[in-house]
Amino acid sequence: MLRSIAVLGALVAWLVSSCGQSSSNSADVPLAEADAPGDASVDDAASGEVPQPELTGELCVPECDGLECGDDGCGGSCGTCPGAFDQCLGGQCVCVPDCTGKACGDDGCGGTCGECIGDQMGCVEGACVCQPACEGKSCGPDGCNGTCGTCEGAQDECIEGVCVCQPACEGKNCGEDGCGDVCGTCAGSQDECIDGVCTCIPACDGLLCGDDGCGGVCGECAVGDVCYVGACCTPKCQGKECGDDGCGSVCGVCPGAQDVCQQGTCVCIPDCAGKLCGSDGCDGKCGDCLAGDVCFDGTCCTPDCTGQVCGDNQCGGFCGNGAQVTQGCPAFNDCVGDPLLCELYGKPDLCGTKECGADGIGGVCGLCPCLDCPASATKCEGFKCITPVALECWEIFDCFGTCPAGDKSCLSACVDQGDALAQEQYDAFVNCLTATGFYACPAGDKACQDKAIAPCMIQYYDCFHGDESCSNLYVCLIGCPGGDSNCTNDCFTNSTIEALNTWDFYISCLDSNGYYTCPDAACKNAALDACKGELTACTNGPLDCYEVFGCIQSCEWWDEVCRIGCRLHGTVAVQASIDEIGACVEQYCVPATAVCEAEVLVKECAAVYAECLAL
Repeated sequence: MLRSIAVLGALVAWLVSSCGQSSSNSADVPLAEADAPGDASVDDAASGEVPQPELTGELCVPECDGLECGDDGCGGSCGTCPGAFDQCLGGQCVCVPDCTGKACGDDGCGGTCGECIGDQMGCVEGACVCQPACEGKSCGPDGCNGTCGTCEGAQDECIEGVCVCQPACEGKNCGEDGCGDVCGTCAGSQDECIDGVCTCIPACDGLLCGDDGCGGVCGECAVGDVCYVGACCTPKCQGKECGDDGCGSVCGVCPGAQDVCQQGTCVCIPDCAGKLCGSDGCDGKCGDCLAGDVCFDGTCCTPDCTGQVCGDNQCGGFCGNGAQVTQGCPAFNDCVGDPLLCELYGKPDLCGTKECGADGIGGVCGLCPCLDCPASATKCEGFKCITPVALECWEIFDCFGTCPAGDKSCLSACVDQGDALAQEQYDAFVNCLTATGFYACPAGDKACQDKAIAPCMIQYYDCFHGDESCSNLYVCLIGCPGGDSNCTNDCFTNSTIEALNTWDFYISCLDSNGYYTCPDAACKNAALDACKGELTACTNGPLDCYEVFGCIQSCEWWDEVCRIGCRLHGTVAVQASIDEIGACVEQYCVPATAVCEAEVLVKECAAVYAECLAL
């Protein structure tokens, strides 16, 4: 009985798990009929003696362990996949991407079907679509081959997405510009803006002549008439030298400061207020002074030159010759001393602290003992005589002159006597000459030597230079006899490096202006004029006008070099002023003499002479 119940329970369980309900064949069978097979009663079943039903097939057990979906092996299912794109593969739910007809967007499984390329490209329903960029823009391209709008104004222009009105002012200087502004305003009081151009409108209403306000006239008057207040008027000046002409002008202006116009005639009114003598302003006198007296500030004054040859005569003039520019002294004189006397301008001290060397006007400041002693004993340095402790570079070459021919030990000894700087300068010069082939030139071949020494001039100047200025160099050169190369070499050797460089600038200027290839004097003069600036840079000094003339007065009458040197030691301004004085003297003194020059300098040329003395 127990076994039958257990079998029946298993069968019921199988039926439930397999079908979930009764089969269609037994759906309508009454429980009584089903529970009473054959002739057996309920009691029989309870007693375990009811026969078991006959089974027609084997039992099926579902297999779903580890499965999410799919067949359970018994005609049932282990489950269904939740996702729209899920597929059951091997009992597991697997999402399968779906990009059919799509170039971008979600593939249904958390991925994408592609990315859109471009700043303005966006994904719309799986397709890449350009997204117009029109934020803040009212016109211009939208970035997608479309437009953000069009400008409506006739003069509008789309600038950076905004419609901007462009003023139309080409060929216009007034009137509207089409954008709410104007192209300009007309300045003339009679101007009107016509078609964008300021046009002056002539104003001739009620006028028969005169200016129309636009550069023209309203009419012409007959010859002799003038236009006055818009009408032609005939001036009435017959017999009049001044006064109103009746046409808005005058018949003339009186020239005198004290003149007044009386009935068309200029009349000078004498003025002697507060004056006992002197001019009344009208070619008359306010009074006469006694013989010997002079009129000074309207009062008679007796000149007093007691004890003085020149200077103030106490009555507005000067004693002596009365010349204002020299206070009564002749030209080139000063009124100095006590008592006042005329003295020639003093000769300036051109040597200063120099004990030797050139004075710049063709002379010397003294002779150095080294001219009579061995080069190693004494020498001039800085224009003073000193006892040297070592030779300078140029002195090394002088020392060579004392060596017997071929005595190399003597030559070496000369070099050894130079100080460190002198030996360095010597080596630089000799090495340069060697490199340029100077020592390979045939004896006496000056052209070869000049060509070889030309690249070594810097080293030459470093070795051979003195203390003379460029002005002294120039004076020295013009004082050398023609063809005396020893003289000119000494001039260069005694000059400073600065003087030599300044001189080179002048010579280079002359060369570039063709001076040395000129066929005639006119060509040379043109070259000299072109290089005046470079010459002035070389030839100037500290002397004022008094000192230059004092220097010139100390020169012998025949010494032209001395006079030139004096002038070249003046400042640039003084030299220019002296040139003006020379031009003035030449105008009045033909032929030029010392007496004539002295006279015109205190008379006709007194003004330019005074300007020079004031420098």
